[in-house]
Amino acid sequence: MTYKQAKQAIWNALEAEGWEMSRPSLKVPHATYTNYIHAGDDRIWFKPQALYLNAHSLHIDVRAHTTEQVVAYIHRTIESRNESQYF
Repeated sequence: MTYKQAKQAIWNALEAEGWEMSRPSLKVPHATYTNYIHAGDDRIWFKPQALYLNAHSLHIDVRAHTTEQVVAYIHRTIESRNESQYF
């Protein structure tokens, strides 16, 4: 799977989960998830050849994993980041 195909599949999966999607035509499109437990928004940026959570690279090759694995990784990363803010 190419990065472009993987990005589109992840985009579609996040949109189906209820994430707020930017216009796909933006230079760097993004998906925003408002977590009502944690004050603030979590945003996935779809940069060329990489996904970023807020300002940090997700360090995952989206071409080598299924869409479900990548979305689960995004959720785990958000949860662990939010939990670490309380300690």
